[in-house]
Amino acid sequence: MKTILEVKQFLEGFVADEYKVNISKLDRSVADEEHDELVEDFFTKYYSLFYGSLDIGSMIVRLLDDLDETIIEANLEVLQKREIYLIKQYKNTKFGKGILRDGEDMFSCFLGPIENYQDDHVYTDNFIVAVYKNELKIVSKRTLDHEYKGDKLNWGYDKRSVEKADGMTVLNIGELVDVLRLREPDDEFWMKDYNEEN
Repeated sequence: MKTILEVKQFLEGFVADEYKVNISKLDRSVADEEHDELVEDFFTKYYSLFYGSLDIGSMIVRLLDDLDETIIEANLEVLQKREIYLIKQYKNTKFGKGILRDGEDMFSCFLGPIENYQDDHVYTDNFIVAVYKNELKIVSKRTLDHEYKGDKLNWGYDKRSVEKADGMTVLNIGELVDVLRLREPDDEFWMKDYNEEN
């Protein structure tokens, strides 16, 4: 069984390498083949086999020939490394049939955005990490339900998402084992979610 501190270390590597890939995508001095290899290595290292194949295209496509230098510079200026806010460890999780993993444990990891103009110092993505072939891997990702009108944040999957269509979902989070709080969000509504013990 992996520990919550091992997951923190895994995520620190993930956000650093994701930032490098995003910079590389906009760097004309990096050859297409070199960028493609960087992306392949990134997804192999951090994502489970099938889940990683869904997102890889968006990171490989560059289209630099269609962009002038001012647009590239503007895009580079808004890029940032994600902040890691919160990690929750669960046991006896129920997964959808499309999630590849070794057991029934998961880590629910709350990260900020990759672009600073979207950053209100709150977490925007919920990455699901599990052990797959004895290594930590991202096996799914949940997003905020902005149409939910309740008094707390509601995380889930868009009805039209690939995760939903292919069963790469968390059906029941299971029992909370441990919590690692790393950075408080700058919003009262998020703070309520951040401090919840479930």
